[in-house]
Amino acid sequence: MHLYTNSLGKAVSTHSYSGGSAFRFCPRKYQLVRLNGWKEKKNGAAKEFGKCVESAIQAFHENECKPGWGVDEFKRFWLQQKDKPLDYTDKEGSWEDLYTMGADFLKLYELKWKTFGYTSPKFQVSFRKEVFPGSEYAGLDYVAYVDLLGKTSKGHVIIDIKTGAAALDETPGMLQLDPQLRRYAWVSGIPNVAFLQFIKTRPGFKKGDEVTVTGGPRVGQERVVLGAKGDEDEGAVFTITAEEFAAYKEESKGLRGKAADQVLQQYEGKSYFDDPSNLTKQRLQFLTASVSTEDIAETGQVVGREIVEIVAANKQDYWPQAPGIRFPDNKCGWCSMRGLCLNNKQLTEDLLVKPDGDDWVAELEKE
Repeated sequence: MHLYTNSLGKAVSTHSYSGGSAFRFCPRKYQLVRLNGWKEKKNGAAKEFGKCVESAIQAFHENECKPGWGVDEFKRFWLQQKDKPLDYTDKEGSWEDLYTMGADFLKLYELKWKTFGYTSPKFQVSFRKEVFPGSEYAGLDYVAYVDLLGKTSKGHVIIDIKTGAAALDETPGMLQLDPQLRRYAWVSGIPNVAFLQFIKTRPGFKKGDEVTVTGGPRVGQERVVLGAKGDEDEGAVFTITAEEFAAYKEESKGLRGKAADQVLQQYEGKSYFDDPSNLTKQRLQFLTASVSTEDIAETGQVVGREIVEIVAANKQDYWPQAPGIRFPDNKCGWCSMRGLCLNNKQLTEDLLVKPDGDDWVAELEKE
């Protein structure tokens, strides 16, 4: 039994979170990518950046958590990406911006990781589970590759490492609703899960920015930028506490000219002056949850249903479009496969490539 035959003629018998997501998004896209081998031409920087951050964290732990090791390793990994044709979003800016962000991420991680409560981390741990043993679907496995597996006082914890432009919702209980973490819990039998989320912000400082001190006598403190003297990349940035900044905003509300300057000078007197290289606007979240027995069981049923549907689609060679062009389901407007669906040769050439060789296919089936 297999799910489908890929573009290299290989029978694929493994399912994954990314495969399930792709099939639910649109069976036709699943076919075009996984069976036919089409690949998006755009090469986003985010994926490579995330790999460099994860690799640097691993190197930091493998070298006895030596101070600065993770930062140096990130810089080394990201330098290898400098001349590659990567596409950057507005939030990412440029290769240089991500170089600064990534170095700051590793500074934050080195400062904070001991407070997260896990030890003995193992990286890129794989889990595999046969979904329907002893049935007509025997031999079909679900696979998952976990970024980090750690030990805590409550047992093992599975940690997914993410980089993104937005913070995660910290409402109690929300994390256990994440479908990827649920699948990790199901395939591994480990209910304790976590996100290690690095939140990207373009470098540079302005009044009101929340920052963390990463060097000097106030290392580890959370501060707010009140202003800067000289060029922001070379001159000092002066910061105050969040409470002091809130008081400053209240006292200066509605003031202009000399009156506003007097209030600002008053709070400048309470501020510290820091080298910009010792400050970062980047943020780091570590959020944990425990997936319930009921949710784990339900996740297994969802995985099983996906597999049955994919097998049926393959047998019937029926991969229907699941289109949408209007909010909130306007997915066709940004789907990279839309040129094929529209029989638009030029759009297809602009958006897609059909690569040769097995590297792309092998990488895809590990996701």
